[in-house]
Amino acid sequence: MGCWWAPNIEYEYEVNGQTHRSTTIRYFMPAYYQQAEARAVQAEYPQGTQTKAAYDPANPGRSVLEPGVPSGLWARAIIPVFLWSLCAWVPYGVRNPQPEMGRSVPEEASFD
Repeated sequence: MGCWWAPNIEYEYEVNGQTHRSTTIRYFMPAYYQQAEARAVQAEYPQGTQTKAAYDPANPGRSVLEPGVPSGLWARAIIPVFLWSLCAWVPYGVRNPQPEMGRSVPEEASFD
């Protein structure tokens, strides 16, 4: 399978006087196959510095440093959507064949 790296960041935050800890940087965090990429993400949060964490008000123990949908995720989502559409279209095309392009279709008789 190969090697992959993940940024090693642990942070703590306080909500209503209660301290929470987390390691979640962003949802859908990709695996980094280059150690330098993981370290670049980690370098954005130097140890001992303060930053903002977004948390779920209904469950304050659930938090993330970078909320929202990561850029590029929508582009990666298009491929499965295309494949699912193709899988739905193929059985439809088999059951409902269309006339081939370039072939003439007999005209229907008209009654005047």
